[in-house]
Amino acid sequence: MSLPFGYSANFKVLGKTEPQNLSYAGAFEATNGNFTSLADHIGKGHPWMPALLDGDRTRRQQNANYTELLAADVDGGLSIEQALQNPFISQHCGLGIETASSTPELSKFRLVFRLARPVKGWQQIRICYCYLIEVLAVADSACKDASRFFFGAPGREAFLLDESAVLPESFLADAIAWHKAKQQRIALEKAEREAQRKVWCDANPIEGTDQIDLVRQALACIPPYTPGNGTYDGLRTTIAGVLNELGAEGEALLREWDGGLGQWGRGGFDRILKSIERSHSSRKAGLGSLFHLARQYGFEFPQTNSQVTRQTWEKGQKGQLLKAVKTSAETKPKLFDIASKAKRDEDVYWTEFAKQLNISLPENRQERRAAVEAELRKRQLLPANHIEGQFTALSLAVDGTRKLYILDGQKCTRKTSGAGTGLFINAIKVQAKSLAIAPTRVLVKDLVANLNRALKAVLGNNPSDERHGNWAAHHMQASWWNYPIAVTCPESVHKVAEENFELVFIDEANEDLQRVFDGSLGTEPTLCRKALAKVLGRAKTVAISTDAMYRVTVSAVQRLGGFAPSEIETIQRKRPQNPNISIYLYHDNAQVRAERWDGAKGGPPQSNRAFYSWLNQLIKEIEAGKRISIPCGSQSKARLIHRILREHFKGSGKKGQVLDGKFTPGKVKGEFANGCDDWLYTNQPDWLIFTPVFNSGVSIESEYFDSQFEYISGFEGATAASQRGERVRDVIFGKRINARYIYTTNRGLSKHPDIDLFFPDFWRGLLTAEKSLGLSSATGVAKAIGALDFLNQHQNKSQLEIDEIRELPEFWAIQARELYFKLETLTSEWIGNGWKIQQANLLEPSETEHLKESVAAAEEQAIGRLSRATALARPDFSESDEPAGPLQTTKRHKADLVRQFGAWDKLSLLEKVTTNGTSKIAPWLAAWDAAPDARGKIKAIRIRALIHIGLYEPELWQGICHAKALRAIAIATDEHSLPDLPAAPHEIELAQLVLEAPLIPEILKGKITNWTKLDCTAVAAYARQNAQRLSALSRHSQRIHGLQFTPQTPDTKCLHKLLQIPGYEAVTDGREAGKYKYWRYRLRTLSDIEGRIAQLLKKGKSVSAADERDRYRYETAEETMNRAKGVMKEIASGIIESWGQVAERIKLKIQENQPDPELQYRDNPSTEVLDPSPNPPPLESEPLSHLQQICLDILRGCDHWGQYLSIYQCLGADDTASLWALLTPDQQQHILVLQRQRVAA
Repeated sequence: MSLPFGYSANFKVLGKTEPQNLSYAGAFEATNGNFTSLADHIGKGHPWMPALLDGDRTRRQQNANYTELLAADVDGGLSIEQALQNPFISQHCGLGIETASSTPELSKFRLVFRLARPVKGWQQIRICYCYLIEVLAVADSACKDASRFFFGAPGREAFLLDESAVLPESFLADAIAWHKAKQQRIALEKAEREAQRKVWCDANPIEGTDQIDLVRQALACIPPYTPGNGTYDGLRTTIAGVLNELGAEGEALLREWDGGLGQWGRGGFDRILKSIERSHSSRKAGLGSLFHLARQYGFEFPQTNSQVTRQTWEKGQKGQLLKAVKTSAETKPKLFDIASKAKRDEDVYWTEFAKQLNISLPENRQERRAAVEAELRKRQLLPANHIEGQFTALSLAVDGTRKLYILDGQKCTRKTSGAGTGLFINAIKVQAKSLAIAPTRVLVKDLVANLNRALKAVLGNNPSDERHGNWAAHHMQASWWNYPIAVTCPESVHKVAEENFELVFIDEANEDLQRVFDGSLGTEPTLCRKALAKVLGRAKTVAISTDAMYRVTVSAVQRLGGFAPSEIETIQRKRPQNPNISIYLYHDNAQVRAERWDGAKGGPPQSNRAFYSWLNQLIKEIEAGKRISIPCGSQSKARLIHRILREHFKGSGKKGQVLDGKFTPGKVKGEFANGCDDWLYTNQPDWLIFTPVFNSGVSIESEYFDSQFEYISGFEGATAASQRGERVRDVIFGKRINARYIYTTNRGLSKHPDIDLFFPDFWRGLLTAEKSLGLSSATGVAKAIGALDFLNQHQNKSQLEIDEIRELPEFWAIQARELYFKLETLTSEWIGNGWKIQQANLLEPSETEHLKESVAAAEEQAIGRLSRATALARPDFSESDEPAGPLQTTKRHKADLVRQFGAWDKLSLLEKVTTNGTSKIAPWLAAWDAAPDARGKIKAIRIRALIHIGLYEPELWQGICHAKALRAIAIATDEHSLPDLPAAPHEIELAQLVLEAPLIPEILKGKITNWTKLDCTAVAAYARQNAQRLSALSRHSQRIHGLQFTPQTPDTKCLHKLLQIPGYEAVTDGREAGKYKYWRYRLRTLSDIEGRIAQLLKKGKSVSAADERDRYRYETAEETMNRAKGVMKEIASGIIESWGQVAERIKLKIQENQPDPELQYRDNPSTEVLDPSPNPPPLESEPLSHLQQICLDILRGCDHWGQYLSIYQCLGADDTASLWALLTPDQQQHILVLQRQRVAA
């Protein structure tokens, strides 16, 4: 149920009465209710008022300073049927009810809207009313006073009733912006009228026509007022202007003009005159208002013989004023003026951004992003004092001193080969051991090979290495510690930490330091951080190198290594500009909406002219005999592009190679990394596609390629794209390559993400749990930069642990800037290099059809190959950290499927005949696993299996839920050898949430087969109440925000989204009979799909592979669910006994009650370390044990009743009561609410 709202009601008056009878203090009572109770009140004939009055005050505008509702009268111009079809009304109106005077010939009705949040202040309430009238366009413009009340309508019933309807969150802000624009427009129009009258009157003294006659003539052109014609405001202003200028004479002229013909309602024209006389306005209208309105009805000023005629004046000063009006004032908003609202949102967003940065924005909208990005970059990077040239050899720190070198230079300035190699040579000469760190294992091997080549050229072979003569070895080699130089990567620093290195060289320092802090590639992040601090603290000389050095990278190394500012030396170098390189930019201008190339996969290829034009040019270049390098920011896109090219050039003798981190054999990657130029000339590829696995480290120095095509995906940052794009060094020097064809996009990213995410404080708040991502647009960015995974895996960190990674929020803020502003960052870099940037010519949509077919064919080919490979693979159940190549990856994946569904024949079935009589490879795997449109289907069917257990085997289900809750406590207490759960914890929790939702169990059991929007109120309220948890649990790679349940989500859609979690779909089933004809809904069935396929065949259309897969999934859904259910039941058969033993072990640990020394330290008020818990135990109480603190933390973040129940069963009543006392009242109330929900369910 939706929450009640407040309004004012009168329970004494029936029907209509004089307004003054409802203006005394106490005429209205503050009342709480909903749209149903309000409709009942109106139907009984009682008056009501949307606003609440200040205490026991009289009903006047200045006393109405609070409202949760707005109401508007429609007295003509719109029928009830038209109102129900109006998108704004149908989406946002909560109550529609006819007035007492409505007739079949002329519908009159009242629309009531609920505000997203209360509006305070009568001025703001009045602005909201005016804006609502403007948006509706047909509402009575007299209904805009904050204290406006409405009479009842005896016997009338609601023709529209939607308890969940609410106006947009931005309604108040939009109303204020519209009001300001309107005031500006009025001021400009008034200036125009006054200038018009002054200039013309000065030049044309009227002879024979006095002012009274002129006013009479102007009034005669204006028709009397008729309700619904939209002239009410203009006429009131005109009347006020005449009264202000002419007083009693003006009133006589106005009465003469009205003549009783104006339909002003009760009180007639006299009421209007009195109302205007009583009004107090700071802006007095004049006769200019009259003449302005009269000219719209054909009025013309009298002509004279003066040289300054009306026509010449209009061409001169009036024209200039009108031009100013058009350029300065906002256009009048229309009902769905999307373009103007988008511009307004854009202006507000960038203005707020500039305010936070304390900068001025350029007038040109196109330059705003660049200005904001430049300011952010200036704050995040070291000050740029680059000298043109290359790095040279550096000296080691002299005895008794330490040195930290900051090598900040563009690519090809010899940071490693010049400065780094010089340092290593000097260290070898004094027999000092050195450590080099590169970003990944592949790049570690490449760095070892490069160092050995360079050092042998200077020093000859290492006599200690009789076999190879090498000076450097990486940590994966045997006896690496016997070499003068050890090379490792961030996630393996702990493996070399015991050695005493006098020189440490960190290549690509920005990337390395972030990986050390977030542990994104390693299994021992804490050990790595401590190990890096140890090796940096021991080293006499440290050098860190990268392009575009971050300030935070320097501060992190300085802190970890304990360097004083006087021990730091910064050296910056840049390349000379090269004007011979041209950038042809294929930028996808689509906003937000995801499609298969940079967002959600699946479905038919959507229009993306930029990509198809880029692909078309790529094919042309290869056809012309050119060799192409293709850096690509996505592994899946790299494979797809490779398949398209391979199919297009089949039989032509042309060939290519793709290098990625997932499917390319390790041997091929290793050969390429160890000697990429030799590899190219040996294998002679016509195209080479390489992915982020080679973003840095590897350098192709030869002039093998003729041109370069780059694919920059939506979810990668500028630095990654820049580094990968310049692996081929000739794109920098332009000896053979003089053109780079670059496709970029922001698809999948929010158009206006939260401004805070570009500042470290936002990320710091997430790290300390003071803030939450919630449902914000920052979620997509957090996932793309790796912050989301880190935050999910490292909850409830202590302040000491957070302090160890204090620089991480800075890195995340930088990554957010490089992700969202990547095109601006790259453009700035390209311009600095002297390169020419051109927008590429795009194909017309009709010219892309053959390319779309190629893409679709390549997708189907990939599905067939992947499903066949999985069917033929033998499952590999080994537990090693990393698969050793694509074959083992497939075997591991097959093992996962066997774990979930058992050793089932459908996992190896290879053939099936389709509607078209063709052979289908591995149909189950294609439909459920391999196809892009199958993503999430297996998870959904597993959740469906859990729900079936919950519906039909409640005792077993309770045991599963209890075990899942116990698992969280057991893991936190370092319990080992825990029994298996039948499903992942998040799957169990999702099933719990769906099972406890109203209506859904009845639908899934078949007790309810049809429903309408009226049946969905309770389930929608439940979904919105659990929105945050549902969103977090339903996220995946193609739905980064998870399922959304907001106040704006319709009730029926809330239900259908919940049904979507276990893989069900809802379809319409016609309309109900009766007055309101609500849509009926039911579950989609196999017959619906077969009917669709039959219709396609009847029309002579082909059945797509996606339709075939959809039908096959419905044919096998029950069997697939039962297989998953059988595996789960087998695991869960002894769950109560096995997890009961875990509970007993936890109880024993509780009884030991050994205080945690870290908790004692945290509770010590003499330290400056902040306690991360919101309500720490009193200082005089006995310290909590580690386990008790864990249970307390779980209770504080409790999001399900089962968690509390498991803790109670583990700890017992007394210990649980002690922890309960440490919770805040809000936390206790939250758990009580969870209990009530469980009981109600």
